[in-house]
Amino acid sequence: MSYELRVGLLAAIIIGVTVWGYKFMKGKNILVPSNTYYVTYTEIDELTATSPVLVRGLKVGTVAEIKLSEDLEKVTAKLDIQRGIKLARGTEALVVSTSIMGGKAVVLNTPGPCAGADCHEPGDYLPGRVEGLFESMLGGSDLDEMTEVIKEKVGEIFGAVGDSLTSENTASEIAKSFQDIQLILDHVEGITRQLNDNMGAYDRSLKGTLSNVDEFTGMLAENNEKIASTLDNLSVLMQDLRDADIGNKAADMMTSADEAVKSLEGTMKQAETTVGELKSVLEKINNGEGTLGMLTQDEELYKNLNSSVSNLDLLLQDFRLNPKRYVNVSVFGKKQKDYVVPEEDPAEVEEKN
Repeated sequence: MSYELRVGLLAAIIIGVTVWGYKFMKGKNILVPSNTYYVTYTEIDELTATSPVLVRGLKVGTVAEIKLSEDLEKVTAKLDIQRGIKLARGTEALVVSTSIMGGKAVVLNTPGPCAGADCHEPGDYLPGRVEGLFESMLGGSDLDEMTEVIKEKVGEIFGAVGDSLTSENTASEIAKSFQDIQLILDHVEGITRQLNDNMGAYDRSLKGTLSNVDEFTGMLAENNEKIASTLDNLSVLMQDLRDADIGNKAADMMTSADEAVKSLEGTMKQAETTVGELKSVLEKINNGEGTLGMLTQDEELYKNLNSSVSNLDLLLQDFRLNPKRYVNVSVFGKKQKDYVVPEEDPAEVEEKN
């Protein structure tokens, strides 16, 4: 073998080893045949190229490349998987944390073995998502158990807080605030009861006032012709007095009277317009149009309002007498006492009435 051939062979071997070492440092062994799959994520949580691809904890490939989409909304990861690994359709590529120090890996969650058309073809896109740190380290079932324990402990804490707030001997500021709220609810109860008692009187007073206004406007409309005739006669009288020419003072007096008559005519015209508008409004009210008309004509609306006030009164009484019926919390799993109906239940009294 010549010297030049030996140098060329050595150079080829060096180049090959260099390429293999470079690929191996990037996580891909070019000596092992592999298939390529793709996964699209909305975010990859610092997943990098050369990160391992695992199945049941066994490394079966690496992340060969990560590419960001042009619209900056998707990240596509290229996975090199050993050629002998078959991925069933429905396999999910999960980005998980391998340690609390921030290591990442792709776990292939496959439903099981496959054959033929049930397997993914090389180049297919696999569905993927990112698991949180606790979900990665604990697993789904352990995370659910921890969640249930946390819920139970939180319930016990809130139960203790509830008992301390409802205790009569407590001295905390929060408990005093709840007692102040109870006092406010008692005042609201009194106000609603007073409103309910006075609603009937207000309704009768309003109907009487509207009836009087309606009668007054009707009287003005009936005497409209008489008022117009009186004004015409007064105008003729003023004209006759002007024609008589009884001195300068009398003329000035007549002029003032004429102006007064004109002013009175304008006022009466405005009064006539106002009366007409008022009559139109009263007709709409009597016909049940508008909010005020519905209040005066719709008896069902009044009954519903009265029933709502009564129901609110009963709810406030029951909340004041039995607060634990609505707040059911316990510190150490203490069983809640059964609800006992009071001897004089306000709801039964209301039904009898």
